[in-house]
Amino acid sequence: MTSFYAEPCCCLVSAHTVCPATMQLCHHCSVLLTTIVRNEYCIVSFKCSLDYAKHSFYCAANGIFGKIGRIASEDVVIQLLKSKCIPVLLYSVEVCNLSTRDVQYSLDFTVNRFFMKLFCTKDMSVVKYCQQMFHVELPSDIIKKNKKALLSQRRPRDAPNIWVP
Repeated sequence: MTSFYAEPCCCLVSAHTVCPATMQLCHHCSVLLTTIVRNEYCIVSFKCSLDYAKHSFYCAANGIFGKIGRIASEDVVIQLLKSKCIPVLLYSVEVCNLSTRDVQYSLDFTVNRFFMKLFCTKDMSVVKYCQQMFHVELPSDIIKKNKKALLSQRRPRDAPNIWVP
């Protein structure tokens, strides 16, 4: 059986070239805080790995809990979540073409786990209710809203009067 973790490599990726020879040495390659992943069949694909984004989110969330803990109210903790942690989670993710499964089961799950820890519950109905009461948007909703805003601004050059959804 072939090991996919043969040795670490450093890949140079530009707008024009990707060197497949260097991608054969490693399982993934980080480029601009996104990761190019190689699957088990040794086929190079440009699937974005969300591990770094989730790791950064958890570091920021644990930093909040470490500094203020349970001293501050839930309002303060959630405001810090919305202003510090969620932008960290979405920093390089919006440029990737993510599947619905990646967004809902990975990014939304990350935020839901934060709420479970904050409110000491495992009941998703309580988590959803708290998110609604504190006006917290999930990453899937933020990505949809930003994509819709971007596409509403974009128009084809040839037909300026045609609206592009």
